[in-house]
Amino acid sequence: MSALALPWTLAGFAMLAVSYFGWGSFGSKLLGIAESPRTETATTVLLGWSFSLLVLQLLNFVLPIDGRVAIPVSIAGLLMCAPQLRRRSNRVTNINRTAVRAVAGSFCIVAVWVAARGLYHVENYDSGLYHMPTIKWVNAFAIVPGLGNLHGRLAFNQSFFTYAAALDGGWFAGHTGGAANGFLFLVVLAQVVQGLAARLIGAKRESMSGPLAWAANLLILPVLLYLGLSSDGMSSPTPDLAATLLELSMFLLFVRGLGRWRTPGESQDFAATILPIFAATAITVKLSTIAFSASMVAASVLYEIDAARRGNGTIRRIILRLLPAAIIMIVWAIRGMILSGCPLYPSTAGCIAVDWAIPTVKVQEEANWVFSWAREPGVHWRIVLGNSNWMRAWIVRESRDVIGFAFPLIAAVVLIATSVWIRRPSKRGASFGGFRDLVLVIPILLGIGFWFAMAPDPRFGRAFFWMLSIAGALSMLVSLERILDARRLHLATILLVAGANAPFVAYALFKGGPRMAMISLSGWQPVPTPVLTANPTISGLTLYVPVREQRCWNSPIPCTPYFNPDLALRVPGNMGRGFVDRSTLPRSAMPPSP
Repeated sequence: MSALALPWTLAGFAMLAVSYFGWGSFGSKLLGIAESPRTETATTVLLGWSFSLLVLQLLNFVLPIDGRVAIPVSIAGLLMCAPQLRRRSNRVTNINRTAVRAVAGSFCIVAVWVAARGLYHVENYDSGLYHMPTIKWVNAFAIVPGLGNLHGRLAFNQSFFTYAAALDGGWFAGHTGGAANGFLFLVVLAQVVQGLAARLIGAKRESMSGPLAWAANLLILPVLLYLGLSSDGMSSPTPDLAATLLELSMFLLFVRGLGRWRTPGESQDFAATILPIFAATAITVKLSTIAFSASMVAASVLYEIDAARRGNGTIRRIILRLLPAAIIMIVWAIRGMILSGCPLYPSTAGCIAVDWAIPTVKVQEEANWVFSWAREPGVHWRIVLGNSNWMRAWIVRESRDVIGFAFPLIAAVVLIATSVWIRRPSKRGASFGGFRDLVLVIPILLGIGFWFAMAPDPRFGRAFFWMLSIAGALSMLVSLERILDARRLHLATILLVAGANAPFVAYALFKGGPRMAMISLSGWQPVPTPVLTANPTISGLTLYVPVREQRCWNSPIPCTPYFNPDLALRVPGNMGRGFVDRSTLPRSAMPPSP
């Protein structure tokens, strides 16, 4: 099978794309929204991914996500896809076929590399610590009450693992690895490429003439290529990369929507509906996206309010548009309460005193480690939290991160300030409406503020600084559009894109080579097998504990790096009924703050 691993992975990507497209088309009909002729297929695929993810989470309440569940869900998407593909193909007219073949060929080459990258060794540390064990539990059982009592990180309730478990239980049986993130990477890349194609080789150039409608694609493309080269998530089932990709996709839709909002005859109903769905899905993938995602929901509500004011909609539609996102969040919160007793674990907000609940002191302990590790890794949270002594070392570390922090922050400040100066009222007669595109920075600043206040780990915040830089470049292009003719604007666009993307180009030239070679052409690389010791708890439950490290990888369950002698099964002999911590620690009282 190793010789067929690469073509098998590529075939799996194609099958997933078609299946999710079917789910996305079904979701569009269910929501009563029509896809516009220029709605990218990739956006519909991502919508279908969100819908199928909700379906899988619902099924996991009563069933393990193995082949008996994953395969029928995929087949359902395939069956729903056929008529939609025929309808979509009939829309393709006046297209430069040669250019389409060139773009498609280049994309296929990238897809081959992404597939080979996903066959490489698992690189992300946390994948061995709790990502792969979580997937193993989802494959083996319906959602397990109190699973977080076995290992706190198993209660993080990240919906990404339900998706990864479906891949592991279906086409990529036993080899999810980087396939989960690799597929999402290709979908978002396709979203960007299709947006550029609509501008460069499509039949709708005139209505795509505004910079906000197309330039974001050009600016995000190097960011994606950098992620493909640098991220350890390309070969690991980590939700970090998935969350970043979802944030970039939402930002792209938001930018396009803002650019077309006031264009006569342009409806943003499709984008206004799917943005809250993507936002809710992103929160379930990674809680750190909550502020940015909430701002996307707010933007959709504001669009609906404006549409209602202009006679194109009603307040009732706002409720209907937000209903799918609300369902996603409710399902996710219920799953959180089952896993840990807390809907927003590791937050103690809303925790309930059920028998399987993780003791509140341990929930707070987990949260403290998350908060402190992001500020000063390796130092006990009692030393880090409750003071600002960590900030100096943090600033030094972040300032050395040229690509992820320093350069995009400086570039954003310079570009936005220059843009405002060009359009200042005293010179150009600008009003507040002339600065409407600066609304782009509001969701990003909210995301940065939440990231800094809660867990300022670079891997959670780089996307915000990249988007801030892109927003600055877009604002500059809008400013230049007012004073330059079309030819000079194109030249300015090229120079601006080159300058804004200089760090990514430098990385590709000087460090990209070794990363490019980190692929496997000999099949799936083996996952480490740790040495385990069998330790019985007071109740007689046997736990497998790694001897030399803290990672269980794909070890037999129940495996945990943190042996708890007070752990017991809720129902003797039945792990599927959950775990309890029989210590005397309280389940609902808030512990003292550090």
